Amino acid sequence: MNENEGEDSFDVSPYLFENRTDTIIRDHIIMHGGAGTFAIREGDWKFIADSSSGGTSRKYKELLGTYVSDQPGQLYKLATELSEDHELYSEDMDRAQRMREKLITYIDQGRSNAGVPQKNDDIKKPWSQVEWLKSTWQPE
Repeated sequence: MNENEGEDSFDVSPYLFENRTDTIIRDHIIMHGGAGTFAIREGDWKFIADSSSGGTSRKYKELLGTYVSDQPGQLYKLATELSEDHELYSEDMDRAQRMREKLITYIDQGRSNAGVPQKNDDIKKPWSQVEWLKSTWQPE
């Protein structure tokens, strides 16, 4: 493949054809919602780079007491709760910040695998989700 192809792809053929299970192919997956919200999953953890619903209605989350608008993201431990009802950002801010930083790096590099950084596609309007993600990031 050329350097500007498969920017988020990993070669899984050894695991399909050689029955290899010795190493992890990738330690993360990047998700992008229909409204432009980015998220990253690493193992049991999911960080949503948005303080709004992240897919579940805001009204529903407000009723549950899990809607948080004063923090720059949401963190969930999917191994213990797939429904994403118990938000853990304030309980594990270090993990949330590491995941957020990794997400920003992948967006800036235009890829999430090894290789030459790539330019993101040209768009005619500001990429508001990325600008929000960067503007709310306060590294310690």
